[in-house]
Amino acid sequence: MLRVSKKERVFFIHFTEMLDMAYDCSSELESLMSSTENVDEKIAKVSEISDVNLAELHKMLKILNDSFMTPIDREDIFLISKKIRSIISHIGEAAYGVAMYNIDKTEPKALELINYINKIIYHLQKLMQNFIRMRMDEQTVGEFREIGALIKAADEIYRKEISNLFTHEKNAIVIVKWNKMFALLEKVLEKCKEFLDIVEGVIIKNA
Repeated sequence: MLRVSKKERVFFIHFTEMLDMAYDCSSELESLMSSTENVDEKIAKVSEISDVNLAELHKMLKILNDSFMTPIDREDIFLISKKIRSIISHIGEAAYGVAMYNIDKTEPKALELINYINKIIYHLQKLMQNFIRMRMDEQTVGEFREIGALIKAADEIYRKEISNLFTHEKNAIVIVKWNKMFALLEKVLEKCKEFLDIVEGVIIKNA
């Protein structure tokens, strides 16, 4: 376990707060995709959370720049923070995609995919609650396995749905817009996977 001063704990608090914002964004996206009512209002909520997150990132980077000592490598603090920011940014892009591609009806498989994204981010939150321990203990390994299984299941949904879309859908416009929407959701999954890899590497390095 790392020896972390009270002052240095700010970085770990920052990670959990940023992931809380990611979960809030994902939940708003699920609400947006569940109903076509109040689309602009729901997109605005996602955008608002994203703006707060960006301000939090800049605040943390200033603290990082002003800190003489850090609990883990500066590069790792920066990478973790930027990757959470990337997850939120891509959730925001998916939200804007609903308006851009005129998504006017609920797609069950898209909702299922978003539900998996919510679960993944929830377990990322749990993983980061123990991040300060920097140990591959049973609980941490369990979270890695759970997240890995969720990502695998979500990827399978994405691949099958894209195949079904091009196999069975006859309307070219529907094909184009849902292909793009599913690609945006898959990009969120990709960023979650990248975040997980970074965290695993940092834990192994500091264990």
